[in-house]
Amino acid sequence: MPETAPERILYYQYQIFSARDEEIYASIHLHGSQGSIATAYFLRSDSVAAASQKDKANPNRIYFVKTEFHDVIDMLRNEKPVYFATDEKDVKRLATGLEPEGRGS
Repeated sequence: MPETAPERILYYQYQIFSARDEEIYASIHLHGSQGSIATAYFLRSDSVAAASQKDKANPNRIYFVKTEFHDVIDMLRNEKPVYFATDEKDVKRLATGLEPEGRGS
């Protein structure tokens, strides 16, 4: 799969689910200037690799373990710009733009 151009995330909406049969703890819907970009899913177990492999048909899903939820929310709230992209090996990522050295000090 070719690398996709990074899409800038402009808005997000998240949900935290009550305990239920499904593995999903929470989800964050990521939106850009043209609408929906992707959905990040946070799983209750460490089965992220298995979920990613099972869901290869949907390139707009990215999986994390539950403990990474607050890191992603922190990135979306405090970093600008933030992008979603997929590389040639189908590895999905959230990334910031260039930041000046010493920011936040």
